[in-house]
Amino acid sequence: MTSRVRSGLCALLVVSVMSSLGSVAASTAGGATDDPGMTYIFRGAKRIGDVWVSVPHKYWDIECAAYDGATIALRPGRIEVDSALLDEEGYGKRVRDGQWVFYGSSTKGVGTWLGVANRRSASRWDVQRGRNKTYGHTSGPDGAEAAAALLILWGRGAMSLCQL
Repeated sequence: MTSRVRSGLCALLVVSVMSSLGSVAASTAGGATDDPGMTYIFRGAKRIGDVWVSVPHKYWDIECAAYDGATIALRPGRIEVDSALLDEEGYGKRVRDGQWVFYGSSTKGVGTWLGVANRRSASRWDVQRGRNKTYGHTSGPDGAEAAAALLILWGRGAMSLCQL
């Protein structure tokens, strides 16, 4: 093999290795924002929080930059949202497949109506607060649970410090 051919092969090998390493680094970096198991919470186009499964089909944790520890629990026909101090902040009731209505907890036993969430696709739920006023949306596999967090925690001001 001549030195010119050897140099060309070495250069090709270096480019190939660097390209592979770049692809691995890019896919790893992208995973932080595009995790298929995570459900994202949005107000307008701004992502304000995340919901991820802690116990499949039973419990979810809510995350944002300034507040940690709130949880979501799924009960038959009901979603409950608890603060980091384990106080019930509110709950949702299933109206029909693809629609939930949400209430804030009250000391009188009757919750305050907060809004509704409607499934628009397999991975998107639109959240309304008030009369057809869009409050936000969720993106990911656990949209109803994330909608509960959006209306109950953000809607009542408990997560107002959260900015991702």
